Amino acid sequence: MNVSSSYWYPISFLISGILLISGTLLNTNLSILAAVIMFLIWDIAFIRTADNFTGRNANFTIQQVVQARSYISYFIPFYGLLVGLLFTAETEKRVFFLELCSKAKIPVLLLFTPFCLASIVILLFPLRVSEDVEGVRLTPAIQTLMISNFFIEKCVVFIFSHCIIRLLVAWIVS
Repeated sequence: MNVSSSYWYPISFLISGILLISGTLLNTNLSILAAVIMFLIWDIAFIRTADNFTGRNANFTIQQVVQARSYISYFIPFYGLLVGLLFTAETEKRVFFLELCSKAKIPVLLLFTPFCLASIVILLFPLRVSEDVEGVRLTPAIQTLMISNFFIEKCVVFIFSHCIIRLLVAWIVS
């Protein structure tokens, strides 16, 4: 599988969309598992394709990791707001939200999985790995850091989208 081909990206986005829709229509969370497996295969294939790292240096790759961390960090304030609203809401509104999660078959643990994954990236992945030295080869450690960061970013966005869509559908139907 050549993940650098121009066909792979639109196909993977199409599959992700189909999994989001099918998870909602079938009222199942198994689409998350399928998406995570697809993202894992995608990233393993990406890192094993040497052409994908041609022309990259360590500094550029680290900049991409920092940029991905920034995108993932946007989820942290959203979850802070959600938790704040839940804890300060009246009992009836908290019960309504938990019942909505139950109707949507979204366990609260799954709802907060993107927060946990984003926190792991923010807390445990280094910001600066090394100084950029001209001619230094991109190391497998930096490549792995990049791929794991991108993998978690895709998982966070997919799981978050899945939960929000399922909750919205359950709210509209109820």
